[in-house]
Amino acid sequence: MNIKSTFTILFLFFITGHAFAIDPVYEGANGIREKVFATNCLFCHSSNLVGSARNGAPSSVNWDTYEATLPNATRAIERAVNLMTMPPASSGIPLLDEEQRTAMLAWQNAGFPRATLSVATLSDNSLLTLPVVNIGNYKFQATLRQIPLDTSPTGIGFVLERAAPTTASSDNAATFFPETGGLTIPSVELVQNGISQGRVSAEMTLVTDSNPVMFTLISSTVIP
Repeated sequence: MNIKSTFTILFLFFITGHAFAIDPVYEGANGIREKVFATNCLFCHSSNLVGSARNGAPSSVNWDTYEATLPNATRAIERAVNLMTMPPASSGIPLLDEEQRTAMLAWQNAGFPRATLSVATLSDNSLLTLPVVNIGNYKFQATLRQIPLDTSPTGIGFVLERAAPTTASSDNAATFFPETGGLTIPSVELVQNGISQGRVSAEMTLVTDSNPVMFTLISSTVIP
């Protein structure tokens, strides 16, 4: 299989089943609030509910605003994703499905952002978030997970985990070149424990025949 046929598979990945994946941000029509909290949590955990209308939910734990959510976001991950004890069985509300749980973990790994990031970020040497990837006339947002890769000159690779079309723009958008399989990322913010550690530019290349889709990190350069 050559680069172009591999790209065809990559492009189909972008425009089919993953097109409606939940954005790992709080706000937006496709964000965590609308796709997770509003559907599974706000029946009890909303600041406009009081007394018995909360069905036993603590008055200090609400998910209807970002300000109320942030102090308890880790708690939401623990109860709804890890332990799967929320929503309680007695509520009749379904537990989070796999897509919702995956989005919640991606949101946590990104540092619980409020809105879509305008710059690419690599959080805790793990999750690479690309707000805008240009592929010809198309634009996508993508999330990749860092992995060790023996065949990479840097020993590092990235697995494509999710992607979706976007209308966003960025002065530092990544660009994928179908002819060569190259992926150029002009600027990546390195974040460790929520604190910026500086920026780098990066060059990657698509791993031919990879399934799941993988990229090799060819080089990275510190941006002064």
